Amino acid sequence: MAGGTWDPTKELPIRPGVYMRLIDAADEQIIGGVRGIVAMPFVNYTNAQPNVVYEFSSGRDVSQQFGNNSALNPVRLALRGGAKKVIAYAARNSILGSQAQIDEMMDTLASRDPDVFVFPDAMWTEGFVRNRILSHLKKHRENGSYYIFVISKEEDVIIERNTASVAEKEQAFSAYTSDDFLVHLGNGAVIDGLCSDRHQFTAYVAGLIASVPLTKSITYMKVPSSTLTEEFNRTEMIHYLQQGYLLLDYKRQQIKIEKGITTTGKNLRSVKTKQAIAMDVRRFVVSKLIGKLNNDTDGQLALKSAIQAYLERYEQFGVLKDAEVLIDDDYNNDPNIEADTVYIKISYTEIESMERIFLTVTI
Repeated sequence: MAGGTWDPTKELPIRPGVYMRLIDAADEQIIGGVRGIVAMPFVNYTNAQPNVVYEFSSGRDVSQQFGNNSALNPVRLALRGGAKKVIAYAARNSILGSQAQIDEMMDTLASRDPDVFVFPDAMWTEGFVRNRILSHLKKHRENGSYYIFVISKEEDVIIERNTASVAEKEQAFSAYTSDDFLVHLGNGAVIDGLCSDRHQFTAYVAGLIASVPLTKSITYMKVPSSTLTEEFNRTEMIHYLQQGYLLLDYKRQQIKIEKGITTTGKNLRSVKTKQAIAMDVRRFVVSKLIGKLNNDTDGQLALKSAIQAYLERYEQFGVLKDAEVLIDDDYNNDPNIEADTVYIKISYTEIESMERIFLTVTI
């Protein structure tokens, strides 16, 4: 009987039979990003039920359900950027004036545990709407959902403040949007038939961020376009980088990501590692350990060892180093601690990509 193993990167066996490949879920997440899930809303749709979430894993999925409807172009862009799956919420136009509808949409999408959230349309940049959306970023994180949020640059600051200059407005806006998990796109690239402005291009960036392996940075990654939506000179590039914008620029006749950062200036690789630890370890503990171990010395040591072994996978792939898991005696020695409660302390050292190289040439 024919059979054996198969590899999607190689030519598939020709003989009839059963071919199997075994994938360790944790290893797969480390190699291919976290899980590659992007969440977004879409409006101006046809053949969609309002307030319903649709899932897409390929452009073919989009076409089969909605044909060539341009309202779904952001979904296509996210998939083209590398997203493994896009979860899209069919929003009514009236959502722009309804706090309750925005809250329902955000909570619905967050419940699907996405890796990256994106709002790829200028309509989402209205002050009230955008402020409400951004408020969910920290609220959901407090509830254990550590998604990265991608937004686009606006000409005017959306915060209502009596600022006297553009510089003061930018400073006020940067202070409001300063968050390790928030990406602020400063310009975009034109992709024929799919994207013509930076707002739409956020979908591509979201797919790219969601899919890039934890061992890599998106800095200097190529973009499939030859036209920028906005171009900045050297002084402007430095200014916007200092403000925490993610920018695109021409590099040797190609458009590339200038530097993969969030609004706080943190490198995205570092933030994605933090996201993976926060979300992936939680999933592992919930699925494998909660309710299955005694809360005594042996059980706590088993919990500690299991988490340590899980983190060692990240060490093996070069995501982090010096991972250490400890029983947190600062809390566990509290005489009033509940009998079913245990505190664990995790620490590690980040590994960054090499992005700035300084050479000294002696002749």
